[in-house]
Amino acid sequence: MSDSKARGMFANVADKKKSSKRGPLVSQNEIEDGDKPFASAKSAPSPSAVASKPSAPAVQSEHSPSSAVSKDGEYRVIDSKLIRTWKFKDRTVDELQHDPKYSELLASVRASGVLEPILVRALPEPDSNGCLYEGIAGFKRLSAATALGQSIRALVIDVDDVKGAVIQEQENAGRSEPSAWGRATNYLRLLDGGVYTTQTQLADGLDINKSYLSNLLRVARRMPEDLVKSLPLTKLGSTSLIYMITKLDAVEGSAKEALIDRIVEFADDFNAKPEKASDIIDKAVASLSEDSRKVAGPASSVYQSQKGKTLTVKAKDNQVAVTFHEGALAVASVEDITDAITEYLAKKGLSLEQVQKKKK
Repeated sequence: MSDSKARGMFANVADKKKSSKRGPLVSQNEIEDGDKPFASAKSAPSPSAVASKPSAPAVQSEHSPSSAVSKDGEYRVIDSKLIRTWKFKDRTVDELQHDPKYSELLASVRASGVLEPILVRALPEPDSNGCLYEGIAGFKRLSAATALGQSIRALVIDVDDVKGAVIQEQENAGRSEPSAWGRATNYLRLLDGGVYTTQTQLADGLDINKSYLSNLLRVARRMPEDLVKSLPLTKLGSTSLIYMITKLDAVEGSAKEALIDRIVEFADDFNAKPEKASDIIDKAVASLSEDSRKVAGPASSVYQSQKGKTLTVKAKDNQVAVTFHEGALAVASVEDITDAITEYLAKKGLSLEQVQKKKK
């Protein structure tokens, strides 16, 4: 791609509109266009050759704060350590770690460097880490270059967060799409960060189906932290994520906590077969329901004392029947036994009320 063509393409990208709104995504991880190696090492330019082109000043000039403010549309070769990631990026480091194609991208960049420029904007002044630029699009490429300690060719653009969000969304079209979880959390950050003030504004600005956006935001807001930490959410598609939240929202309190714990137990299954996530969720729900019908302990227990047969406990399905025999009633009245049981249950958090009292 020539410099002039690239400048023209990126200068107008924020104003383009796609023909149809974005719908549900199937998570795909591929090498981004432009990150593929040349046909042979012989045809690949060395990093020094790229850095010496007139349109790409040597990276040494990027270390001084005065050079951070660059003319819009200017290509530069920049030390990757001088570029910080944008807080509104739509990919996560965790997503790259779960991307089977990322190792191929690293191999390509190691052999030939990053072949297609990323998009950055200059910071008004160096940040606390000495960074002079902020990456707007090309997070995978920047991550690979940073991991390998390489400089990277970048197009310096002058955009605010709104235009940056549009550019990022459109640059991903036709490339390896970010995960549904990455999009969900990023859309929520764009709202919480004030880049967009309403869901409608966000949907219109990024040309996203409103129903789809609403579901993704629900996923981002309601996903339990235990599942965020335990499951490979970036490997799951939007349908599975929405289904998981729907199942969790169907229960409350201790039942919800129990379901969360049970889903965590299936973490290895989600990791091995993310495409079967909805089935795995059903399996977790079913196993929990089966366990709830079982009562710990033997099905029937008989207790005796020096006064003879005293107590019988029978468990069936989700019920327990307790029979107090003559041996128990010889030392405790029905009222004493009832009070002891209700007091114990009250200590466990149950609020009991007598709804029917036998007539004397």
